Amino acid sequence: MSSPGQNSPLSAMVEDEERSRTMSRNPSSFITSDVSEPDCTPGQASEDGTVSTMSKIPEKSGPLQLSTSNLGLLNEQGLVQIPTYSREIDADRNLIYHLGVGGFHRSHQAVYLNDSMSRGENWGLVGVGILPFDLKMYEALKSQDYLYTVMSRGSTGFGCTVVGSILDFVYAPDDVQGAVERLASEQCKIVSLTITEKGYCWDTEGHVDKENPLVKRDLVDITAPASALGFIVSALKLRKERNLKPFTVLSCDNIPENG
Repeated sequence: MSSPGQNSPLSAMVEDEERSRTMSRNPSSFITSDVSEPDCTPGQASEDGTVSTMSKIPEKSGPLQLSTSNLGLLNEQGLVQIPTYSREIDADRNLIYHLGVGGFHRSHQAVYLNDSMSRGENWGLVGVGILPFDLKMYEALKSQDYLYTVMSRGSTGFGCTVVGSILDFVYAPDDVQGAVERLASEQCKIVSLTITEKGYCWDTEGHVDKENPLVKRDLVDITAPASALGFIVSALKLRKERNLKPFTVLSCDNIPENG
């Protein structure tokens, strides 16, 4: 059976599948160099079939922490594609606040926005974690200036990209009111979600489950929301009170009647 063509839909699907597997559990990324010099150039396979992106790093330079300050060094080595756009959250930047910064979001949506920002689009992502288990993701990304690496393999070869489209991360349990204010700000143009079907707090009939503990907390005090829907409703309520246009709510989950 022949391999899919370079530009075929099947090839694109294969590349997306490979990309989605990468960084699906842990966003932390280090470029290591404690390996012997391979007999191939970066991005090319050697005789044993392995692929190296490390041939230009000095053999004893040690692991390189991924951070903004190290991007220039990575660029000098020619190892990976790095963001060359400004990552400052300027007053005129359009922001997407994303709930559910998991593997799918980081290997697809954030990558697509990274590509758009590389072409000069004035957008940026801010991750939002509303539950205690989001703390691990927040701390991992913050420790490397919200940068992470995506490795992809397709019909045309192997690639490694440092993604810089996530500019900040709001961990809501530390400051619920502050998180709502960020969503309510005029700079927030889109609130997108990849929170799985469970995150929408539906019952078996497809309605909001009023017996869900998070929903119960929302109903008691919507100004201190607990669920994803509660954060959205609370922020939209503030925007309406302030005569601001609503943001676009963009659900990116595979759920019934979505799209």
